[in-house]
Amino acid sequence: IDLASEEGFYNYYNTPYIIWSNKSAKEILKNDFKGSGPTISPNYLMNEFFNLAEYKGNEFIKLTDDLKESLDVIHLQKRYKENDKLTSKVLQKTEKELFNYNKVQYYLKTNFKNNRKK
Repeated sequence: IDLASEEGFYNYYNTPYIIWSNKSAKEILKNDFKGSGPTISPNYLMNEFFNLAEYKGNEFIKLTDDLKESLDVIHLQKRYKENDKLTSKVLQKTEKELFNYNKVQYYLKTNFKNNRKK
């Protein structure tokens, strides 16, 4: 495990995931949910399911889909996968997309966190 190398980074931080579906979901969605999925950050798991279910989602999901096209791996240690390469510095266009995504995420977290009825 050498975090300076791409292979070491993935060996250390990569976690397999599954998207499970029951028989009814497979029939309704006409998808057997078999096979391997892409290497993505956890923040994209809902997007991955929505894509399999052919559900567009709300505006935040659409924003996240747009970011996923540029960065499919985002790590807290400022490591990103852009253009199929692990990097610590993203392109200026992508940096703006990431900044906007973080702003919206912060807005949703701070303005809707305590609005649930108890």
